[in-house]
Amino acid sequence: MLTLIGNEFRKLLSRKKTYVVFLGFAAFMSLMVYAKYRENKNIEYYNSPEVRLQQMQESINHFNDRMKEIDKELKKEDISEKVRTELNVEKRYYTEDIERVKNSMKPLEEAIKTGKNRIGELI
Repeated sequence: MLTLIGNEFRKLLSRKKTYVVFLGFAAFMSLMVYAKYRENKNIEYYNSPEVRLQQMQESINHFNDRMKEIDKELKKEDISEKVRTELNVEKRYYTEDIERVKNSMKPLEEAIKTGKNRIGELI
């Protein structure tokens, strides 16, 4: 029985096609390992306190820009009372969002100040 299995393996390994398939599989696995490595590096980068703080600051800038647009719209005299009310509500939401984001920035600033890489290390 063992000789039969040994003969089949010798026949299998004597074919060039087998080595091509092994080589293709090894190349595919190498590519997948590299892709996973790059993905982990990107996740680590985007979860760093510095990048998260920068993204939050960009959000605040966007909110402020939108509030300026709302103010311009509110200054127009030809808008209906319903639209004016909706714009005021939207402006209030943006103000609340800015406060929420500023409060979320405090642990990030503390992490940067203390040199911690992750927010979870502060807790």
